[in-house]
Amino acid sequence: MLIRRHWQSSMRHDAPPSVSLDEPRRALLRILQQGHNLSLVGPAEAGKTHLLREISQVPEWHLEGFPVLLYLDCQDLQEATEQQLFTVMAEAVLRCDEGLASEDTHTRRHLDHDAYVRLVATLEDCARRGFRVCFLLDHFEALAWNQRLDTSVFSALRSLCSRPEVSLVCATRVPLTDLPGIAPGWGSPLCNVFMVLRLRE
Repeated sequence: MLIRRHWQSSMRHDAPPSVSLDEPRRALLRILQQGHNLSLVGPAEAGKTHLLREISQVPEWHLEGFPVLLYLDCQDLQEATEQQLFTVMAEAVLRCDEGLASEDTHTRRHLDHDAYVRLVATLEDCARRGFRVCFLLDHFEALAWNQRLDTSVFSALRSLCSRPEVSLVCATRVPLTDLPGIAPGWGSPLCNVFMVLRLRE
């Protein structure tokens, strides 16, 4: 995974040359640059995984306004506990090759025994260093199907992506408010938080 940092305002605004500029990519790049949360919805084989992997590996992220992009496949977390989920997210930030956050900050927070607190501390450290972070959460349904996670986890994700230094892209086959295991419709903690981009086969 090749990640590049959020660069300074003198850089230009056009998309990286290695990204194909069809409409879904244009829309996704525009949303990422503006710092919005996104629900990426489409059937199997619509290209969600390809799109997220492609943009996370582009080496020319030297453009103004783009966050650091961290790709995570939620299928690897379908049996994870809440603590494991937030630990994986924090470690993804710490593994990034741009020195986003201090290992010391993360280590000190281990004393809290709360992975969410450690994740927030790591992201706050990123913000102090001038970075924004966007988690690209592919196959997000796997978290909804995970019986070890309850609605409080999704409420925590809502709280997380309301922070100015963090955004989420959640790729699913159905809208987030229709996912099983989460309160449906307007009762969902993920309701009214995400812009929606639909892909077709």
